Amino acid sequence: MAIHRIQQENAVSAFSPAEEEDFGVFIERIRRRSRIQIQEVVAQFPEYLKAWDRFTYAHLVGERKRTPLFEELLPLYKALVVSGVHFSAAERNHFLALARLKIESKPQRKGVPPPTEQQWRSLQADFAAFDQLPVYAASDQSAARSPGPQSVRPLQEDRRHLVGRDSWIEEMHSYLTASLPKKLVVVQAAMGAGKSSGLHLLRRSLEERGTCQIIFSVCASPSHLTYEEHLDQLLAAILVHLGIQTPEADMPPSLSQRINHCLSQLAQTAQRSVIFIDNGEVILAENGQLSACWQQFLAAFLHYQHEASIVLATRAWPLWKGRERIYLVETHLPPLAPEAGAAIWKHLGFDGVPEALLQQASLRCGGNPWFIELRASTLQRAYRSPSEPEHAQSEASSSFSAEEHNAARTRLLERLLEEPHLFTSEADFEAQGMLQEVLNTHLSPQAYALLEVLALSPVPLAFAPLKELSHEVEESFAEIQHASLVDLDAKLYAGRAQLLPLVTEAMLHRLQAGCRIEVIEEQVIDVYKRWLKQGIQNDQEKSAVVAELIAFSLKHRQLLDAAERLRRYHWLLVRFGYASRLARLAQTVMETGPWRSTCEQECGGLLLRYQLAPFLGQKITLQERAQA
Repeated sequence: MAIHRIQQENAVSAFSPAEEEDFGVFIERIRRRSRIQIQEVVAQFPEYLKAWDRFTYAHLVGERKRTPLFEELLPLYKALVVSGVHFSAAERNHFLALARLKIESKPQRKGVPPPTEQQWRSLQADFAAFDQLPVYAASDQSAARSPGPQSVRPLQEDRRHLVGRDSWIEEMHSYLTASLPKKLVVVQAAMGAGKSSGLHLLRRSLEERGTCQIIFSVCASPSHLTYEEHLDQLLAAILVHLGIQTPEADMPPSLSQRINHCLSQLAQTAQRSVIFIDNGEVILAENGQLSACWQQFLAAFLHYQHEASIVLATRAWPLWKGRERIYLVETHLPPLAPEAGAAIWKHLGFDGVPEALLQQASLRCGGNPWFIELRASTLQRAYRSPSEPEHAQSEASSSFSAEEHNAARTRLLERLLEEPHLFTSEADFEAQGMLQEVLNTHLSPQAYALLEVLALSPVPLAFAPLKELSHEVEESFAEIQHASLVDLDAKLYAGRAQLLPLVTEAMLHRLQAGCRIEVIEEQVIDVYKRWLKQGIQNDQEKSAVVAELIAFSLKHRQLLDAAERLRRYHWLLVRFGYASRLARLAQTVMETGPWRSTCEQECGGLLLRYQLAPFLGQKITLQERAQA
């Protein structure tokens, strides 16, 4: 029987193990995946489905005899979600599609007309209003739109500001496409040399050739994660990209088992995969050597046969002490050629300065594009029209010719080059000092307030929730961007607001010195909550936001709040590799202070221990289970 289904084809292909999955079987599969007990779902019935009990539910999902009523679908969905069952937008729409199929395949109740098309669409909108997810999943957007008569060219990233990397891109291609491809390509360079931009250029180049699938992972820097937690998130990202569901287990598998499982799945993939890892310096131990877990992973990655390569960008890299060096190449991202550096100076307003002087300035900046951008920005701010005081600049600047403006900029650059010290590509100390000067003197109060929030957010922030923090957020961000303090790649490629690592470190030091950490953390928490309420379409991004909210709750010793959010998003956090980190944080908090001071705290602590103990290699006794 041909019937209309709400985005069913997309949902079934993405989430269903069988084309004709039953409604009850689907609910049970999602519930078990979320590790929620039937009793936990039934406990919500008095509030949402007063006429239901555990036997009603058993007939719905077990014996497949009971067909839900149209008016029962939203209360049932609410009971499942509140109990902790996690649905994505596509899975929620699949829930509706299967329910509709089941309802319309049964004879209608006497005297009750079948639900109309408008009623089904209204119900879908009610579901979305409740769970705060988009009405259509990202993969369903094309189906939700009306086809137009002409094709629209997709937006492409503007890469015109990235110069001088063509030969480097070709060198990287030679490593990845050789008859015996390199499995690990290390790209080492100093801070600000353009490693992240280079990775994005290489990624786009590979995508345009269409010969491999891309997995992109950015290690947060500075980071509060352990080395193994970084690795967990990478392994999870690879499995998610390959479409592999993490199997349920009473005890999480060991590190060796997790690594072997991931590599086995890669080995079964015929298409080549290229895995990008940015900010790779965070996987190094304090002694500068690879941490033990990453040494184990990379050694196994080189040892076993598969069609995948890792491109790792890092500020530091130790001598590789493992075997299979034939599959490894250690490279340095070269500094920009003087001609390319001069092009950046021209883009930043120095186009009227002699070429030879610009090339010399580029060389003095070590061919480092970020240093060039930062120094050009501060020079532009220091620029004054010839023979004019600062207060008269705006009135008189228009009276000077282009030649006079160019002459003034030329003198500024000449004086800069006469200074005995400028920058070095090997050290960040001078950049730190200049950065503090920029932060101190060139930002409005609104821009500085935004800078504080971005510095304390480990997750790159969307602009929509930031707009509720300040109506001038776009102007403030533009001001920060003009000061060369933001990660342009995060803005261009992901549409997110994020600071450069060095800026984040400098701001953290300043906030700590001013005792403002807790005040700004509350603002970050509010932004995260608004973002969740508005709806985060990407599950991986959503899991990162939820994980940081739980981490903040643990830091502030709000144990019950952390436990409740962990319970609701448990499956999502496990899937994307955040559970082990949260388990470590919870254990630290509960070991370093009293957590039974109030009934609320004790309840939160017991729930956290019950949910996170397996990720610490601990077993829960029957008595502890009963307490939880």
